[in-house]
Amino acid sequence: MDRPDRLTGNADTALEVCRSCPSRLVQPVQWRRLGDDLWEIDLRCPDCGATAREFVPKDAVARYDQVMRRARQVLERHLEAIERVDMGADRAPYGDPPPDLRILPEEPGPAADAA
Repeated sequence: MDRPDRLTGNADTALEVCRSCPSRLVQPVQWRRLGDDLWEIDLRCPDCGATAREFVPKDAVARYDQVMRRARQVLERHLEAIERVDMGADRAPYGDPPPDLRILPEEPGPAADAA
C-alpha cells in the first residue's frame, strides 16, 4: 500500500472507540509498521461491524496497546472471580444439608427398608 500523505490520528487518538457507534471495544485486525514513527492499523468494531484504517504515530500505538493491556487485566480478574464462584458451586451447590437429613454411607437408605 502507498504511504499516506498525512496521519489520520495523533498520539491521543482513542483507537478503541468506534467512529460509527458508541462502542469502546474496537479491536485491531492488522497492524503494519510503515516507518520509524508511522503505523497503519486496520480496526473493527465487534458491536456494529464498522471497519476503519488509521495511520497514526507510534505514540498512539503505544497508548492503544496500554488500553488493551488494561482491558485484558480486567477480563482476567472477572474470569478468576467467575472460576472462584464456579468452584464453590461444585463443592456445595445448595449448601450443606441439615445434619438430620444427611444420609451416611453406612446407613441404609429408604430403598433398603422397602426391600
